[in-house]
Amino acid sequence: MSFPSWRLLVWIACAAAVIACGAGKDAPKATPTPKPIPSPVTFAEQPALDFAWGDPMFESLPGATAHFGRLGGTAYQIEMPAEWNGRLVLFLHGSRSFEHELTVDAPGIRSYLIRNGYAWAASSYSSNVPAVAGLAADETAALWDKFTQQFGRPAYTYVTGQSLGGIASILSAEQYPDRYDGALPLCGAMYPDSFLDLLVAGAYVSGVTQQEFDSTPSAEVYSRIRDVLKSPDKFQQFRNLVVDLTGGPRPLADRGVDVDIAVFGAWTNSQLAVDTRIVDNTSTVYAISRDTGVTSDQFNEAAVRVAKGPLYETFNIQPAGDIQIPVLTLNTTGETRIPIDEVRELQRRVDAAGRSNLLVQRTVRDPYHCGFTNPEWEQGFEDLVDWVEQGDKPKGEDVLNTDGNDLGKKFTLSPRIGLAEADGVPGADMRVTVSGTATLDGAPIDTGLITASVRSAVGLGRRCALEFGFLHSGEFELPLAADEEMRGCGQPGAKVFLVYDPNGRSLVSRELIDWPATGGRLSFNATFSSADPMGVGHPSTTFVGEALHGSGEHLEPGAVIEAFIGDTRCGVSSLPHLFTTTTDSSRYDLAVVSPELIPACQTGETITFRIDGEPVAATATHDLQFHQLELVLP
Repeated sequence: MSFPSWRLLVWIACAAAVIACGAGKDAPKATPTPKPIPSPVTFAEQPALDFAWGDPMFESLPGATAHFGRLGGTAYQIEMPAEWNGRLVLFLHGSRSFEHELTVDAPGIRSYLIRNGYAWAASSYSSNVPAVAGLAADETAALWDKFTQQFGRPAYTYVTGQSLGGIASILSAEQYPDRYDGALPLCGAMYPDSFLDLLVAGAYVSGVTQQEFDSTPSAEVYSRIRDVLKSPDKFQQFRNLVVDLTGGPRPLADRGVDVDIAVFGAWTNSQLAVDTRIVDNTSTVYAISRDTGVTSDQFNEAAVRVAKGPLYETFNIQPAGDIQIPVLTLNTTGETRIPIDEVRELQRRVDAAGRSNLLVQRTVRDPYHCGFTNPEWEQGFEDLVDWVEQGDKPKGEDVLNTDGNDLGKKFTLSPRIGLAEADGVPGADMRVTVSGTATLDGAPIDTGLITASVRSAVGLGRRCALEFGFLHSGEFELPLAADEEMRGCGQPGAKVFLVYDPNGRSLVSRELIDWPATGGRLSFNATFSSADPMGVGHPSTTFVGEALHGSGEHLEPGAVIEAFIGDTRCGVSSLPHLFTTTTDSSRYDLAVVSPELIPACQTGETITFRIDGEPVAATATHDLQFHQLELVLP
């Protein structure tokens, strides 16, 4: 998907409860030069441990056919366009963290690939243990064998993946040059030692000594640290230290610390890594450069140390750097889950292996793990294809020698909140910042995400938060778009309500408050109730997807998308200028309201769509469900 899967899942949960959350250039013809087919890769015949196959069945996009089934212990999916260009893209998914079912993910640029004639294939892998990068590379190579047996050898094959799939893509570039021609790893991990950064920084700020750490159960240590970090001053020192430990100052890194904690379960992951001893910092020398109130020598003397255990080697499957095919990597600058120092380590290993000519690295200014837009992913893919097939090596960044604050300038195609560019988009001066407190059943909420929706005076509504609000000690702050920036958002007569998302379950505030007449700031002390989870919300039929020209090119940001039942407008949205909580500039999100808000918007009726006033061919049913739907101008 164009933005991280967690972002979409959070949004789906919110949208189901309320209304109230491009194509590239024409590919050159495939080379007719035949290539030998290597010997098949061996693979496990059954899922590992007690994992079980999920159902791989899926529906193909228009102009393509779906192929799916089981391959040994894995499930797989293949989508073949009717006008295949002879090229295959293999997609490797990220960590499943011990989920029982083995399921398959389609690449986020699936629609782009099919439109441009690329077949794609993806494996579930036979295990959902987090440390399966090597297995993922092997079983995806086996899927290539399966594809080749069924459809013939592709003229070119590209491998791409996210997170764990990103590191597996790099391993694939080292181990399977007889199958693949180019690799596009996204946000790929190098090693799990970064999970120690939170512990080490938190322990220092909280005064936890080595003796205390060694003699105290880890749950008590982590609880003490988190209690201390409820102090804003202590948390800021902690945040500064984490940024230093993960590669130093760089765009949106401060926000990245908040994201890792609030969204990705950083404390849980850190404690698990420490308890299983899959990390080791006994010989790590930390460098402190920010204004943290501590020198590097002081920090290294006091830093808590964790020695590796017997599982360390199992969880540290890392590339040697000996890549055999062109590799173009994409990483985000601000994230601390797979931080920038891991990107630099990959460059050092490739340099040491004498393969620098095969590596191009790029960064995008974003605080989230795998926080790329579709156009950013597509651009990287197109440039990789040109490199492989035309010999045009793309530009990248010198991650070892570029000042951290300059990273990501060239390859960030959509502004993010927190960057100066985000304040210059149309309508940005009309935003409202909402801040206040949140309680659930009368108690302050200390953790989780807050977002917001706006309901217009006539009953239309949509998600309008430009960024999540992260709850800290019961307080939050988040920016909301006005109608001038995102159609259907804040305007005179509109009301605002909040949505709290604890663990993917949405609760709607019990209050509606007025959009401020003069913009600026809005105070909102929100209450949520377990007994009344819908609060002031109403269900909606929700649509997300790409909005395109008939040529397949992405529409420009600002394009207005409307939904009608008969002659009544029941939903309005627009392509954002920013990468928001729900979507990027290539995709829309649209809520069709229930008849409780607009009587003519009856459920069960046919919905038609318009883009900038022009009807499109797609239709849908108002069923109060979530749908992914591509809208194309004729």
